[in-house]
Amino acid sequence: MKKFIFMILAAICSIMTVSAQSQSNYCGSSKFFDNVSIGVVGGVETNLNDWNAPQGAVAGIVLNKEISPIFGVTLEGNTNINGLRNWASDASHFHCANTFDGLSVYLTPRVNLTNALLGYKGSPRKFELEAVAGPGYGFLLHQEYNALLVKAGLNLNYNVTDAWTIALRPTVVYDLNGTGTFNTNHAIGQVTAGIVYHFKTSNGTRSFKKAKLYSQSEVD
Repeated sequence: MKKFIFMILAAICSIMTVSAQSQSNYCGSSKFFDNVSIGVVGGVETNLNDWNAPQGAVAGIVLNKEISPIFGVTLEGNTNINGLRNWASDASHFHCANTFDGLSVYLTPRVNLTNALLGYKGSPRKFELEAVAGPGYGFLLHQEYNALLVKAGLNLNYNVTDAWTIALRPTVVYDLNGTGTFNTNHAIGQVTAGIVYHFKTSNGTRSFKKAKLYSQSEVD
């Protein structure tokens, strides 16, 4: 799992450079509020080493910004519902009788693997696969506990229309508090689904629009 996370982070770093270099091939992407989307997510979670423990739930809001057809970033806020037991197999020393156990926020870069491998054709495909990895911060409600988090996973996106996307998101979240290492005893697996709305951009669409590239003879 650690190798998987490091591979995603390395891929993100390398593709960021490519994305920045290819940005000029697209129009309608220069304004800050272009290619922005917002969505809601919800699903289940459990400790990676204790699948038979009581299952918890997670719900949240995501705000996405596409920097290029390949690279994007997501700001996400989540709340855990009856899921305190899932954060560690020895978490019985926490006593929280509230429905909402904790809050967490993440800033996660995303790589659109579909566009990276197959190229961007000028509009989103019906199905797209994204790799996601990045840091976060979480704390328990009604408890003096907070932690640095690391999230890694995939987004399986189905674009119903140019405005709406349904996403299935299998994810692993590590709690680095104390040990500072990727320990599965302090990690949860999440499977969430969400719906995302894409705002219109300054180019009149809801996605990147390929710019027409002219040859030197056409320019002359």
